[in-house]
Amino acid sequence: MGYTHGTRWDNQKIESEIKKVMRCLGIDRMPSRSEIEQVTGNNSLLVRQQRHQGRHKSS
Repeated sequence: MGYTHGTRWDNQKIESEIKKVMRCLGIDRMPSRSEIEQVTGNNSLLVRQQRHQGRHKSS
């Protein structure tokens, strides 16, 4: 069975959406949760980002 709902997130899409939020806010740092929600109007990017961070550890 294929993907049936929501946004299909991959690394490129996550990065693109975060950069879009940064441009919208005129900032050069990682946006906060509230800033992401303010710009996107939802929390799907936040949820995906949190799930993604748990899978990758920094070297």
